[in-house]
Amino acid sequence: MRTFYIYHVPGWKVGATTNYKKREKYNFSKYTVEPYIIDELELPDTTETWQIVGDLEFEYADEFGYDRGTHYAEIRKRKRLTRADCIVGGRVAGKLGGNPACGIATSKIKVKCPYCDKVSTPGGIGIHVKYKH
Repeated sequence: MRTFYIYHVPGWKVGATTNYKKREKYNFSKYTVEPYIIDELELPDTTETWQIVGDLEFEYADEFGYDRGTHYAEIRKRKRLTRADCIVGGRVAGKLGGNPACGIATSKIKVKCPYCDKVSTPGGIGIHVKYKH
């Protein structure tokens, strides 16, 4: 089981996290407004749960009149790959500006992204340098 927090940064946004202390500090430093928890869920850490948490986050965002942003489930899916998963052709993904959570930097071989199914160009800049998720 894991605790998921839905929080509100008044005047700015609604967000979801499993590490509220970290997000609280980050959001306060970015927006200079004290965020607060609006919902707390104790659920298993599964892709189904991520969907539920993201849907709830969107409901609150709509209620407060904010843009929805990226769904929580999509963000968590990108974070599932490890550093080893992101090493391609001897270079760490993101080194040239790609997405370090799931990106492909450069490669001498074709590599398919597990999320968007785009394929990198051999010997060129990888797909996530051009097409960031």
